[in-house]
Amino acid sequence: IQEVLWRTYWKGWLELRPNVWTDYLVELNQIKNAFQNNEDYLSAIDGKTNIDCFNEWVKELKDNNYLHNHTRMWFASIWIFSLSLPWQKGAEFFMKHLYDGDAASNTLSWRWVAGLQTKGKHYVAQAWNISKFTNNKYNNVKLNENALPLLDKREYKLKPLNLMYNDETNESLLVFENELSLENQKLKNYKNIYLALLSNEARKLKLEQKVLDFKSNVINDQKKRLKQVQIVD
Repeated sequence: IQEVLWRTYWKGWLELRPNVWTDYLVELNQIKNAFQNNEDYLSAIDGKTNIDCFNEWVKELKDNNYLHNHTRMWFASIWIFSLSLPWQKGAEFFMKHLYDGDAASNTLSWRWVAGLQTKGKHYVAQAWNISKFTNNKYNNVKLNENALPLLDKREYKLKPLNLMYNDETNESLLVFENELSLENQKLKNYKNIYLALLSNEARKLKLEQKVLDFKSNVINDQKKRLKQVQIVD
């Protein structure tokens, strides 16, 4: 439940500061070519580093398209501070494979681990913590536990939401896959409800086919649930 609430908080936070997302995309594009054939980066996404627990989490992510929240924090910290890879590429890697990947929650959480979201407050994975919470599965993990937070002098000011619609007059509703809880919404005014799923060609961050298939199934599930709901005045 806490993670659902954090997800909602991050979504609202980013809606009020959209430049964080656009700046992230610009930065990701700037480093794209530099890391396309980078050996350290390729070793990381293939799970072939010298950190066994990290390698297993890469496999778990690719096989199951999910990681426990605590593991996501360890993973991001190791990626940034022990493997010295750019957080932007790590966030991209998560979005590609996570079934529950969300632009706001994912991007801002990676920024938080790096020390950019709450300036100066970063998350550094500790070997004892990994050992304790994996029931001693991983012992004596060699990590950079004295890393400093990343620095960014940019400040993102609040921008008021610009709502360009009127619920009283609009007849059509367009819904993307991250807002599929329509049974709880007031739908009686809409003649048409469109459930949209972007193809990879239309996305800034490309998704694995398994993730696109999962999102398609979720949308179809919402479609079935809507048919079962009697919408009345």
